[in-house]
Amino acid sequence: IWAQGFGYADKAANVAASPQTVYRVGSISKLFTDTAVMQLAEQGKLDIDQPLQTYLPSFSIKTRFADSEPITPRNVMTHHSGLPDSLINGMWTEHPESFTKLVSYLNDDYVAYPPNFISSYSNIGITLLGHMIQEVTGREYSAYMDDALLRPMGMAHSRFSVGADGTLMTKAYRAGIETTESPLRDTPAGGLNSNVLDLSRFMQMV
Repeated sequence: IWAQGFGYADKAANVAASPQTVYRVGSISKLFTDTAVMQLAEQGKLDIDQPLQTYLPSFSIKTRFADSEPITPRNVMTHHSGLPDSLINGMWTEHPESFTKLVSYLNDDYVAYPPNFISSYSNIGITLLGHMIQEVTGREYSAYMDDALLRPMGMAHSRFSVGADGTLMTKAYRAGIETTESPLRDTPAGGLNSNVLDLSRFMQMV
């Protein structure tokens, strides 16, 4: 019904932002990862109430809480898993390693809370779900998300990759000064590039 861009996609070149301008949408990405998990559950390929380790066998983390319940895709998606928030080291670098490396860093770490105890935001949890999607489907995460979710919704200018649709991608700014948008390791938790027209299609689907 109505869409408008504000500010500049490229201030130096005097290019105004438009509804087609592509931005990294950050943690809105988590909704797409969760939706893909629910599609797989609908298809009978996973059960969101089974332990996460059932579908991601390499996942392991220590706990100080006796008799705590296992971490499941359901409590990860609702941020009740007890997993730590983020692994900041290596999250934003010029050449980030694969987000699938994250699981190996957790083997000697501890949960912050027992599962289903408290709502506690976790980038790590959603990134693990992206890894789980790869394991369940046998496909690379970004390519799977294109085929299973983005393209069927007609989100033609959206990608889970750095610099997606470069012709429409905005320049990055911090405090009004042009800067470099560092690549993000934790793609499933924050790596979607999209615009408001494409995101409106997701809203209509929901």
